Amino acid sequence: MPKNVPKKKIIFILIISMLLIFLSFGAESCKPNGNSTETETSQDMTQQLNGNWIVIMIDDVNLNSEDFIKGLPAIKFDTVNKMISGNTGCNDFTGDAIYTGNTIKIGDLIATKIACPDMTVEERLFEMLNNQVITFDIDGDKLILTNDDIGGKLTLTLSTETNDISMVKTLVENFGKVLANVSLLSPPDKLESDMKKYYGPFLSEGLLLEWIKDPSQALGRLISSPWPDRIEVNDVKKITADKYEISGDVIEVTSIEVVEGGYANKFGIRLTVERINDRWLITKVMKETAPDNEESANQATIMEYFDKLLTSQVRSYQVVLFINENISKVTPANADFMLEKLEYVQKNDKQFYTDLLFEDDWQGKLNMIFHRDIEPKDLEEIKDEQLKKIVSEIFDGGFKLVALEGSFYPYIDYEFLKKYSDNISPEYLDYVNIMATESNKIFSRDAALTISWDELALRLINCEEFLVSYPSDSIRKKAVGDLYMNYLVSYIIGQNNTPTYSYENKEIKPEVLESYSKLITDYPDNVTARLIRKYQEILSGTKNIVDDTALKQIEDIYRQAVHSFNLDTPTLLLEGIRNTYYQTSLIENGYIILVNGKYTVKNESDLEKNITIKLSDFTAFGDLDSDGINDAAAILIAEEQNGTMTHALTSNLNRYFYFKNIQDKVIGKSKNLEITNIEIKENKIYLNTILDKTEKTMIFVIKDGQLVET
Repeated sequence: MPKNVPKKKIIFILIISMLLIFLSFGAESCKPNGNSTETETSQDMTQQLNGNWIVIMIDDVNLNSEDFIKGLPAIKFDTVNKMISGNTGCNDFTGDAIYTGNTIKIGDLIATKIACPDMTVEERLFEMLNNQVITFDIDGDKLILTNDDIGGKLTLTLSTETNDISMVKTLVENFGKVLANVSLLSPPDKLESDMKKYYGPFLSEGLLLEWIKDPSQALGRLISSPWPDRIEVNDVKKITADKYEISGDVIEVTSIEVVEGGYANKFGIRLTVERINDRWLITKVMKETAPDNEESANQATIMEYFDKLLTSQVRSYQVVLFINENISKVTPANADFMLEKLEYVQKNDKQFYTDLLFEDDWQGKLNMIFHRDIEPKDLEEIKDEQLKKIVSEIFDGGFKLVALEGSFYPYIDYEFLKKYSDNISPEYLDYVNIMATESNKIFSRDAALTISWDELALRLINCEEFLVSYPSDSIRKKAVGDLYMNYLVSYIIGQNNTPTYSYENKEIKPEVLESYSKLITDYPDNVTARLIRKYQEILSGTKNIVDDTALKQIEDIYRQAVHSFNLDTPTLLLEGIRNTYYQTSLIENGYIILVNGKYTVKNESDLEKNITIKLSDFTAFGDLDSDGINDAAAILIAEEQNGTMTHALTSNLNRYFYFKNIQDKVIGKSKNLEITNIEIKENKIYLNTILDKTEKTMIFVIKDGQLVET
């Protein structure tokens, strides 16, 4: 404190100073505030911006929702979080925004990059909004945005239920327009790419991933014609402010309907559309079951589509996708037909995928990971994405990968087919169960049994019961009959590395004899028990020694088995020779394996030099080697691209569960050669031909393992 200043004076000065300060503040607070009402009005307008607005006009040009994938463009203003977001009717965008008075300063907009049918509106919107300062004016339910710098104007209306319904309906209709772009039978990688490209703008992420994982649940194109052309919306129902349910029809057309109008087929669907992060997206799709009076017509259409699918270059997984989609809509008889045809395709694909796995060291890479059979649950252990896709495709086609002698081979997984149990006939279900028992645990590997003698006996009985219950000729009887004979031979003789007798003294093993006795006791009236009882009698005569005498008599047991179940009928033998090994001079390497009666010799450098070898319609069945069992003879045709055909006679000796093929004999190479008949009589093959209008009958016999003309 300064010296010589009286204390009372100091107090007086302080009081005067405080009074002046008080008067100063009071005078300022009493001044009228001319900007108060203006500020409040500005704040009210800013608050009114909050919400979803629909763009209905750009630069005085009216917009039509049908011109946009997602309906009319929409903008959401968020003054609290200082954000702006929306969509252009195609792409979504978001960014920062500063709201001051009736001015909005917009920063960089981040947008998705979907290829839109027409980018004109989108480009104009971004031109007006991105990194721009705009002014706004609200008049009732209309919002006017103006960009004075570029001379642009947007007219918007507040999102209402009417607008929402229009946008939801447009979304679904535009989704219908892209369905034909996605083939559900495409390879998995292309299918995933196409779904993301074409369906991404319409579906929620969850539904999109669900369809990629299980295409049988998805909408899209199954065959080339007819194809899904559009979705016709029948009704839109509001569930909540952000959720609608739509019912409609998927309309399928062919080239005829494109010209003449109408539709080739249609089916009902129900869709759920929800607003997610300010976007309307489809979150659920349900296909409706056809009414009873339409069921028959729809079933006929499904089977027609299935037939068309089979005529294309189709893979097993593609057939499986179709079956998954449609098997519940058809009768058990048609369901059986679908699975039967799937097996035909799988037979082709076994060789295709076998060849594929031996390319690019895929076998080596699999061997680095697995030392056992590979099943779908093992897929995540494969890190190479290309190999993973190949193996995934194999699994999706109803195969497993079996490890045999250091390599992996596709093997039909009949357990896979059990998911159709409720749709197929009792016969087909019994067939699947028998075949699944084998595919789940293959009874023989590397020439050794993998199951016990008693388990082998039980499998024999199960096969016998099927053959007795379903005696009609079919590919199922052929497959089970082959399995039965394979089991029977193994049960009597064993495998090279698991024989039924000792290699040292030829004596039958005690555990095998015990199994025989158990089988006869448990199933005394079965054909199999009778056959094994006869074998016991043979062994009794040789003192349980499997010598040449016993082996010769065993052949009679095999013949009795074939005759007991009629396993050598022409129908069953034809199915067999359509899928077996051939020694042939029609190609350089000297052998082929026909699959479904066909084999293609590919020339990778010149496709015009490809040769197709097929089993002709000229086949004959009868006993060629006097063993009392029907054998087969047939004409193979090698067809070149220029139309030249080479005919060769081939024969197959029936060895109960496989064929012993005899080297073929070329008959002629000419466009003018015609085969008129082939038959087997008295162990001879009679072949009638016409060459240059000259008829000729050729007679062949099998002598010393060769076809010889007499």
